[in-house]
Amino acid sequence: MKKNFKRTMSVILAVIMTFMTLSTATVAFAADCEHKNFINVEEKAASGCEDGYTAGKLCLDCATYFEGHELQEAPHSPSGIWIHGVVKDCDEGYVRTQVCTACGETAVEETVTKHDLDTENVIVDQQKCDVIGVAHYKCKVCGEEIDEEVPAKLHSWGEDAEEGWVTIKEKDCTHNGEYRRTCKNCPYVEEKTVEATGHNYVVTDKGKLPTCTENGKTATESCVCGDKKDGSGEVIEASGHFDADGDNYCEVCNQYFTSDLPDGCYCICHHKDGILSYVWQIVLFIFQLFNIEETCICGLPHYES
Repeated sequence: MKKNFKRTMSVILAVIMTFMTLSTATVAFAADCEHKNFINVEEKAASGCEDGYTAGKLCLDCATYFEGHELQEAPHSPSGIWIHGVVKDCDEGYVRTQVCTACGETAVEETVTKHDLDTENVIVDQQKCDVIGVAHYKCKVCGEEIDEEVPAKLHSWGEDAEEGWVTIKEKDCTHNGEYRRTCKNCPYVEEKTVEATGHNYVVTDKGKLPTCTENGKTATESCVCGDKKDGSGEVIEASGHFDADGDNYCEVCNQYFTSDLPDGCYCICHHKDGILSYVWQIVLFIFQLFNIEETCICGLPHYES
């Protein structure tokens, strides 16, 4: 048994030594060959799972290719599924491959030196938009947990015309308004106060001046809220008749005091209202026409001559 084993090993070593000797001789021969006896080799395009070559030349003396004949790798059909090699730490790098769906050989091979983070199951810890948060990732390859900083961002108040403000208390002329809005992405609440507008008075009644016998009133200035300006619409007492010479004739309203008849005088000249006033106009015309009864019995003038 031992003798057969030794004989077999001797044959194997002899074959190996012969092959190495022939290879060395061929290389030396090819290096010294001037490639004068050659044939042109056409291009063979790579297709499917078979490699191809560019056009080149084959030396018939040394059986070597020169001037071209470069390898064109087969395109294969990558499966799209990565097969990971031995992974200890993604930062140290590992090899991943995709096999060909047609022949099962390696179609794609690359060395990866970074983590493949699971972005679908990331947990973000950021209580408010305007503060820096932390995103907790997990590598899908090595399982290492990695934290990354999440930058602060602006609050989102919505898309309405008032930028999300909700009225808590409407402002008016005398009361401040209160408004509040809540961020759509976090619990942050913002509040603001708007100062009262103050009254805006406009004249709604011009009022009127008092007369000798009738009260007047001041102009009325009102606000849209219903409030009236101080002093608006107040009563102005009647001024009363003004009789400088004591003849019962008011120099302001230019009429006799029909309510202040002299004692014992009932002349119709004192009655300026009703039908007696029309009768008095006729009588007065006659008096003036004939210059009679220029003065009443009470001393008041009927007319001035």
